[in-house]
Amino acid sequence: MLLQMKDSNESVFRDTSSAGMSTSTKSFFYAGYSAEELESCELNRVTTKEMEKDKSRLSYFLLLLHGLRVLFTKTLVFNVLFTIRALLASRSLPPQQRHL
Repeated sequence: MLLQMKDSNESVFRDTSSAGMSTSTKSFFYAGYSAEELESCELNRVTTKEMEKDKSRLSYFLLLLHGLRVLFTKTLVFNVLFTIRALLASRSLPPQQRHL
């Protein structure tokens, strides 16, 4: 893989011998990246100039959504456990002290 940097004429070579093969499209894929902004990417004599933008904002919101789901699940489990505990405790009381 040959990465062409945007602000310079420098090209960076990345070894793609460990690229994985997609079972659905039957094609190889490899994530090439650089700290600098890319102009183009060439792999097997095919060049593309369509580079994906930074997805850090999307990743942040997906992580936030996952955290909220975990928090909701923990709250739900906590409430169910305490409800069961309260029901079991009320069964052990004499009938005069039961409020349920």
